[in-house]
Amino acid sequence: MSILTLLFSALVFPLHGSSASGSHCCTKLRSTFGNYVLFPDSLEYNTSVSSYFYMEQRTSPSCIIAPRDVEEVAAVLRSLQSCKDVEVAVRSGGHSPNQFFSNAKNGVTIDLRGLNSIVPKEDENIVAVGTGARWRDVYSILDPLGRTVVGARVASVGVGGFLSGGNELTITRGGISFFSPSEGFGCDNVRNMQVVLANGTVVDANSRSNPTLFRALKGGQNNFGIITRFDLKLKKVSKFWGGAILSPGAADPAQLDAFTTFKLGIYDPLLEIEQTFVYYGSQNSSFSSNNLFYLNDGTNTSALDRFTQIRPQITLTKALAKICTLGKKSFSMVCERGMTISTMDLHIADSPTNAQHLA
Repeated sequence: MSILTLLFSALVFPLHGSSASGSHCCTKLRSTFGNYVLFPDSLEYNTSVSSYFYMEQRTSPSCIIAPRDVEEVAAVLRSLQSCKDVEVAVRSGGHSPNQFFSNAKNGVTIDLRGLNSIVPKEDENIVAVGTGARWRDVYSILDPLGRTVVGARVASVGVGGFLSGGNELTITRGGISFFSPSEGFGCDNVRNMQVVLANGTVVDANSRSNPTLFRALKGGQNNFGIITRFDLKLKKVSKFWGGAILSPGAADPAQLDAFTTFKLGIYDPLLEIEQTFVYYGSQNSSFSSNNLFYLNDGTNTSALDRFTQIRPQITLTKALAKICTLGKKSFSMVCERGMTISTMDLHIADSPTNAQHLA
């Protein structure tokens, strides 16, 4: 049996397990892992559920288990083999908009936020990052070193879901970054993944060791194993331009015209645009937002003018800053029921660099 067959057969858990099965499984887990298993109505459980970014994800698992290291993740997977008809979800940052992707209603949620180590290895030109870390912490450690990685544009996003595709709405799974127009998806810049297989075995997946698994994990979410650590390629960077525009619905036609001109124009690997349109049903109102980034520290930012000059505007921010600062200022919202969101993104498919990644 191939390694991928083993993983797929064991890790694709039922989508809708029964409440009784979930509770029984959680009781068995508690006997093995003690207080690292959280039950409903406890403060730790309620805090975890309420911390998901999207309301649709704030469902109620039968329990939450929070392993602290790769060995405990392996032990959890071995224990789950005896649980039948139980939905299992794996959480990194909890930023996915997709219901049940990282929280299991009436099942078991494995919360990996405790695996959050960040260890730069400049002699190897990599940084080893735990799957439960958030990008703001990664950037905070790398910024003083004059280094960065191809990571998320929003600082609160978790590392694991971003790089494996668990937090994406679209087919572009694997992480869109500030640097994607020139560097590809985040997953294209991973040198190695530490993975726990379905039977509890811990392996490395990279271009030489388990290369098929390595390829499958790039956008494969948690279907082929639980990734506990990513070794990411370091990139030299100082500062670049970035900002956000928030505009009322009256500016939508101008926003669409600007984005169309941008898409039809000459490809610029330094320019990254994210345009989002929101309809707020309960208030019968709409607005748009742009996250704008120009990966240059010079004084000429005219490439952004077609967006920054649109009127009317509610707010406009633009600054020359390090990636940690820009990641924290990227436009984000807590999505509420009644909101309809449509997002258009950068020249990712038109990039000569990225054509090979999409093939």
